[in-house]
Amino acid sequence: MKVLFVNPSLRPDAPHRYLPVGLGYVVTCAKEAGFDFDILDVDIGEHSDQQVDEYLVKNKYDVIALGAIVTHYKWIKWFINMAKEHQPHCKIIVGNSVGSSIPEVIFSSTKADIVVLGEGDVTIVKVLEALDRGSPLGKMKMPRVAVAHTNCDLQSSYEGEQGG
Repeated sequence: MKVLFVNPSLRPDAPHRYLPVGLGYVVTCAKEAGFDFDILDVDIGEHSDQQVDEYLVKNKYDVIALGAIVTHYKWIKWFINMAKEHQPHCKIIVGNSVGSSIPEVIFSSTKADIVVLGEGDVTIVKVLEALDRGSPLGKMKMPRVAVAHTNCDLQSSYEGEQGG
C-alpha cells in the first residue's frame, strides 16, 4: 500500500520552516507500525500549487493523509478535490483541526473519505491497517466510551468496534 503524508504550507513567508510536531507523531506511529510512506512537504519544499498538482499526476498513492489548522481550509479543500481528480480510487484522510472542528463541512464540500477526530497518532495506524486489509473501519460502540488522553486537556478519542 502506497501512503503519502502531506504537510501544507501555512506561512509561506516564514523565516523558519519545521515539520509540525503533530505530523511528526503521526508519521512516527505509522513507521513504527511498519508502513512505508512518502512525505510531500509543501512548506519546506516551497512548492507552488502547480508543483503539488504535477506531483500527484506523476506519483500514485492508495492513501493520502493531510491536515492543517482550520484557517487553511481553502487550500485543504483545493488539495483534496484536485487529488481525487488525479487519483479517484485513493483514500483521503483528513486530520488536525480542519478535520476535527468541521468534519461535516469537509464531507459536504470535498471528496475526502475519512476524517480523524482528535489525536491522530494512534488512529492513523488503525485506519491504515483496516485499509490495508480491506476491512471495514468499524462503527461506533454504543454507548460512546471516551478514551481519555494522558497529555493535558486534549480532546478524547472514542472506542469503536470492528463491524459493518
